[in-house]
This record gives sequence, C-alpha cells and structure tokens, in this order.
Amino acid sequence: MRLVQFGKIGVVSALLLAGLGCSGSPPASTKDAQGLAAGASGNRPERTEEKLMTNGTAKVIRDGDRVCIDGFQKAVWHEKNSVIATIAGAMTAMGEDVTYEYLMGVSGQAFRVQFHQPDGCPSSACAPCGFNCMNVALEALGYDVTWYPTEKDTASQELARQAVVQAVDSGRPALLASEECGLIVGYAKGGQELLCREYHAGGKEGYTAMKNWPWTVAVFGQKRATKERSGLVRESLGRAIALYNAPDMPEPKKYAEGLKAYQLWIALLEDDSRVEKLTKDSLFSVALANAHCYYCLMDARAAGAKYLRSIAPQFKPDAAARLVQAAGLYEQIAQTIRQGRTGLPPTAGLFPWKLDGGKAWTSEMRHLQAAILKDCVKLEQQTLAQLSRAATIEGIPVPELKSGTKPYGVEVATQPSR
Repeated sequence: MRLVQFGKIGVVSALLLAGLGCSGSPPASTKDAQGLAAGASGNRPERTEEKLMTNGTAKVIRDGDRVCIDGFQKAVWHEKNSVIATIAGAMTAMGEDVTYEYLMGVSGQAFRVQFHQPDGCPSSACAPCGFNCMNVALEALGYDVTWYPTEKDTASQELARQAVVQAVDSGRPALLASEECGLIVGYAKGGQELLCREYHAGGKEGYTAMKNWPWTVAVFGQKRATKERSGLVRESLGRAIALYNAPDMPEPKKYAEGLKAYQLWIALLEDDSRVEKLTKDSLFSVALANAHCYYCLMDARAAGAKYLRSIAPQFKPDAAARLVQAAGLYEQIAQTIRQGRTGLPPTAGLFPWKLDGGKAWTSEMRHLQAAILKDCVKLEQQTLAQLSRAATIEGIPVPELKSGTKPYGVEVATQPSR
C-alpha cells in the first residue's frame, strides 16, 4: 500500500437513521417503472433474506441480482455531520453499540468550532478538515479502514468495487465520501452496479444506483484491539478543553480553532465594507460558509450536551456535576442559535439560495447573528471553565493538539480488503 494525498474538502451535514424496510427506491421515471415491470415479469430468483454477520445485526437481502443491507431505506440527511453520522450508521449495522452523539463527543467534533481564514469555508465544519475528528473517531472504533481514491483512478475503482461486494456480503456498509458522505449498502449485476443511500436522497425511500464515483470509498475491515471506552471518554474530555485554544490547523487550509474562530467569524459579520466588496461568486461562497457552519454549530453543541450527560455518571460526583452543568450550557448555545432574533431568518433561511444568492443577506442580519455568536462565546467560556474543573478533579491532562492529516487521506489497496 502507499499513502496518497486526497486534497478535496467540502460541506458536511447529516445522517439521521430512521425506520426499517426492505424495498428498493421508487421508480424515478416512467422509463424506470417500465424497466422494473419488465424485470418482475421475468424468471427472477425468489427473494431471500440472510443474516450473514456472525457478530453484527445487519440483515442482507438478496432479491434477484440485487443484494443489499436492510435498514437504511429511510435514512434522512439533515442538520447533522454526514461524516460522523454515516460512520455511526455503518457501525450500527455491524453490531456496534455506537450512537451519533457518542462519536461526535469522543472524536471532538461536538466540541470543535473552526473558521477558515480569511472569509470562512463550509469545510470548517467538515470532520476531516483542520483538526481531523474523523480520524479520532475511526481510531476509537478500532476497525481497519481502506480508502480507495475512486474519483478518477479506474484501477482503484475496480478494487473498490470488489471490496464493496465483499463488505456488503458480510453486512458491512461502505462509506462514499465527497462534499457530503453517504453509504454504499448494496450491489446488483454482480457488483457492476453499486446501490447507495446518498446524501441527496431526501424523503425518497429506498436505495439508488451510484451514478458517479465519489472522491473516495472507504471499506471497513477487521477490528483491532482498542482502548476501553472509559479511557476514550476521559481522553475526549481533555481534547474538548484543548480545542478551545488550539493553534491554527494548516492542513489542508488554515483554520482558526475555538475561541479564536469565534472572534474571526464575528469580525467578518460585523465588517460591512468587507462583505460589500465581495464579488457575486465570493458573496455566495461566504454566505454558504456562514450558514452551513452556523447550522453545524447548533447541531454540534446539541450533540455535545447529550454526550456530556451520558458520560457524567462515569466520573466522581464533583466532576460529574460539572459535566452536567457544561451540558446545560451547551443546550443553551444550541437553543440560542435555534431561537434566533427578530429580523434574522431561521438557520435554514440563511443559506444563499434562500437569500437571492446572498444579495438579500443584509447588514442587519449579519449584525444580529454576530450578537448571537457573542452570546454563544460567553456560554462557551462558562462551559470551558466547567470542563476544566472536571478535568482537574479527575486528573485528566489536556493534550497539545497538532494539525490533522489531510482530509480523506487514502491508502491505495493493492488487493481487495478481506
């Protein structure tokens, strides 16, 4: 194997797993419906269900030449970090007792806020960018992961295809990673067609055939020995504190971290002349970065609150009380953003396609949001004090954080994963 750079970054958002079921996606067109009808009239093998995993919960369904993992047909992507959420979804299928909130917390994503300098970037909220929370999450889970750079590399595409077929047969979804992440959950035609639950599936139920290769495909392999969860939780508390005052992370771009990120974000929102000088395209990009990161901050702090409450019983009473107080402060941050202020659209209304490409993103809106972020900073400072006190009580060291690896850094496999 060799390590290569995979330099693209992008927006991340969400996976909310909901519901079960085994049906494929509804026909997207009359032509699709006719094709399905033609297939149904042929001599198709009976639909069979197999529970192929020996240590997991995934149910693999064979329906004609289609093989898919059941349970993701109603997955909805909104308001959450799609990198962390798809990993959590894959782990659930593989029988791991892992929640979205746990992975957000143990990885540091629930505690991180970044601002790409100078004008922001949606990638600021991306788990692998800047401080690489994705790698922390994967290390905590302990599975070997092989990354295939599939966007343009035909050889890697074929290797990924073979590895995905083997993974699906074993009840293991594979990650497809581009601007947003999704899951490859099945295949047809002997693997020539891969079936996905994609980020853009929206409310449409079922799986769709993958049309284009993503930037990378990640396939989970064997599980290695990992630290006890109690140790990972203790480390996460030290990491949470460190993220508030971490140095800039230069890979792949220069991201400010923690309280400094807030300062730069607020400064941008309050500088009318700076925003007014932006070109049409730049205005759209800056407005998108602002809206996306604002949305993701709300989700991160809500997840952080749940995580802190869940781990508090593992600590001494005095430290646990501090963590519960910190959770309450994080809930206030999420609620402060969610409630907004008169004159400021709701979080979903701040995206540029809701604001005439950004042209309707007024000075008043920006200043109102800056005021909200200032309120958030006050709550963050109180949270930091509570977390620091809890760590002192428990004797948990605060690590010195270094720049994360390049996002979606991939190893090119010389043979399919086993």
